[in-house]
Amino acid sequence: MINIDQIEREANNGTLAQKGWRVHDNHLGETVAVKKALIQAGYTNVRVKHGRGTAWGWLAIYADAKAGQTWQDKRIDILRITKRITGRHGEYDGEINVH
Repeated sequence: MINIDQIEREANNGTLAQKGWRVHDNHLGETVAVKKALIQAGYTNVRVKHGRGTAWGWLAIYADAKAGQTWQDKRIDILRITKRITGRHGEYDGEINVH
């Protein structure tokens, strides 16, 4: 079972960070935490990266759906996990793209 609180602690130097736009110190910490959480949640072929140029703040997530999961359910589940890990919120689902 996925333990999101533990992943948050590991990504934030042993403490649960206050929820805000930036929970992690940098893009790498955010990327690693999201990828680890999605793998623990049972997703395969997971790739997480940040945008470039004017899209530098966007988070792009690529993952294969679980067996029997529709793409809509995959998107909802991945967004839920990612928002919890990153603290992202607001317009465009916190600037998170799920592919």
